[in-house]
Amino acid sequence: MKKNKHYIMGPTIENPDDFYGRTYQVNHFFKMINGTRAFASSSVIGIRRSGKTSFLKYIVNESIYNKNVNHESPETILVYVNLEHRIKEEDDFYYFVLKNIQKCLLAKKIEINLKEDDIDNLSSKFEKIIEATLDQTRLVILLDEFENVVHNEKFDLSFFSFLRSFVSNSFAWITATRESLYKLFKKRNFKKDISPFLNVFDPFPINIAELENYEAKKLIKEPARDYGVEFLENEIEEIIKLAGRLPYFLQAAANEWMKLIESKVPEKNRFEDAKFNLLSSKYNISGQIEYTWDKLSSDAKDIMRLSTKGNLKFEKYSDPQDSLLNYGLLNLDSNILTCSELFKEWILRFHANNILPSFKSVFISYSHQDSTIALKIKEKLENENIKITMDVNKLYPGMNFKRFIIDSIKKTEVTILIVSENSLESPWVGYETIKTINREEFTEDKKFVGCFIDKDFLSENVLLKKTEKIKKKIKKIRKIILKHEKKNIEAKYLYDRLSGLHFLQRHLPEIINKLNKSYCINISESCFNENIKKLINFLKKM
Repeated sequence: MKKNKHYIMGPTIENPDDFYGRTYQVNHFFKMINGTRAFASSSVIGIRRSGKTSFLKYIVNESIYNKNVNHESPETILVYVNLEHRIKEEDDFYYFVLKNIQKCLLAKKIEINLKEDDIDNLSSKFEKIIEATLDQTRLVILLDEFENVVHNEKFDLSFFSFLRSFVSNSFAWITATRESLYKLFKKRNFKKDISPFLNVFDPFPINIAELENYEAKKLIKEPARDYGVEFLENEIEEIIKLAGRLPYFLQAAANEWMKLIESKVPEKNRFEDAKFNLLSSKYNISGQIEYTWDKLSSDAKDIMRLSTKGNLKFEKYSDPQDSLLNYGLLNLDSNILTCSELFKEWILRFHANNILPSFKSVFISYSHQDSTIALKIKEKLENENIKITMDVNKLYPGMNFKRFIIDSIKKTEVTILIVSENSLESPWVGYETIKTINREEFTEDKKFVGCFIDKDFLSENVLLKKTEKIKKKIKKIRKIILKHEKKNIEAKYLYDRLSGLHFLQRHLPEIINKLNKSYCINISESCFNENIKKLINFLKKM
């Protein structure tokens, strides 16, 4: 068997004959060119190695253009510009775009008469050349690696407004990035509104994600046939199961499978051998997965971990899930989200301790005087792969504490209240409890569990006892505030404490009533080991 050169892993595909799939994306683009869709700017989005550059090179290829374009429509020149690494300031951008425009004009034998005396600078030349070009033809400029411009602080709002000014029925920008333009610009945190620039782009981007199943099969089969290898249908399915349908991983897997056939490895061993070899150092698959992983948000990572369990259900309107599907990192089958075996194996190797259960997380509410027992519970639950949210691991310097409480309760399914004499006198614990009770009353996705250290809350006179203590604290703070006022010292933090105590005093009867009616577990030292198991079982059965 001669050396396989037809599976292309890494380099940009320059020859259209080596380009497979993307039928929908190609049609989407040429519908715009042909006028069956509005002539509009558009964004191409895909992770690294997804094939964005190959796609752009494919659609600007003359033979592909002539094959897909409607020749009754006005002539359109497609100009490809690679912005990778070379764009440091605005003049660099104008220079490289103009260089590529002029190259395309020369190839099309279109001459432009320009009076150099009228040009003051490069941006002026850029503007006049585009205007002169549009007098003769429509123009679409494809900007590859556009994030290099967005990330660069030297490109300010006026620059993007300048780019927007060219957009018309005869001119469009096509940007290629790894994230949506909205997310990229959000990271720049412009002081003024960037939406006028973003609004010129088609709301439906061209996602360079996984191939369609028939496209993936074609990519596997056709290069192999050049070498007299005819993959069996079950082998093709195995390769897709192993690699998913992103071309980079798919071609690497098909290439490795051919090598195993050449080495006469038994068919029953090929899947595991291919998986092992692909994740070994001789391939860069692990490096590519790691790079992709590092770019994901923490929520997206959690979803990828959960997908390894094989029972992750698709949720409508979940932004992280939608992003992972658009990137081609997850596959949706019968309403279940799964990742490829390569990603699954990599996650299990390097992130096995972080695989989460089917519910999202638990919020632990406690008094800091009870932090020892709170941290002990946290450790036990995390050992069972239950995700914990509490101030020690999620509250960072500068964060608004009240906002942290509200967000934590919203994003978790269970609130565990560590009940003690200390917590019943804590305004913050009272606030967390009331917010949980309110959410539980109006939604079915929130549960409340009490874990008590002492039985003080069960006492018949607990309300009288705690109310009296709270009143004493209120009286003490009022005296301190009065001293500050006499010296004209504003002490907002004291008013906040006073407000918190008044809140606790008003809501303490409701809290005590809730505890007496709720599922509560004794986690005092004498029965901690026995009852923590009951708590874990309760959470897992939810």
